[in-house]
Amino acid sequence: LAGTVTGQDVRKRAPDLVEIVRVVTKQFLGSTPAGSLPMQGNLVSSPWTYRYLPSISQDTWVQVGVWAKFADEGLTPFWLMLHKDDKGTGGFQAALQRLMTSRLSRYVRRDDGYAWVPLNVPADANGPELVEALAKQVGTVLEILKP
Repeated sequence: LAGTVTGQDVRKRAPDLVEIVRVVTKQFLGSTPAGSLPMQGNLVSSPWTYRYLPSISQDTWVQVGVWAKFADEGLTPFWLMLHKDDKGTGGFQAALQRLMTSRLSRYVRRDDGYAWVPLNVPADANGPELVEALAKQVGTVLEILKP
C-alpha cells in the first residue's frame, strides 16, 4: 500500500482498503453470519468504511475500518473504534478503562466521545502480510477490551 498507510491516496485505493477491512473483520465474526454485521460505508460516497464486530460485552461494540478523516491528517487509515453508546450499561467506560490502563493508552485518540485505536501496518507489506498484521492488532485490542 506504500503511502496509503500514512494517509496518502486513500480514496484512490478505496476498493483495496475496503477489501482488506472485509477480509480482516470476517476473521473476528465467529459464528455470527457476515450478513448480520455487514460492511458499512464505502469510501467513495462516504469518508469511511467499517464493520462492527460481535459485542465485547453486553451492548459494548467495536468497529474496524478505514476512516478518511484520520488518513487526511497523515495518519494510518485503519482504526478500531470503541463505540460510546452502550445503552447505559457502563460497558463503554469499563472497556475504555481497560484500554487506557494498557500499553496502548498512549496511542488512543478520543474524538466525538469515541475511543479510536490506530492500526498501523508496514508500508511494504503485501496482501497476506498486511491482513495478518491488521488481524494481529485487532486481536490484541479485543483482548484488552474484553472483560
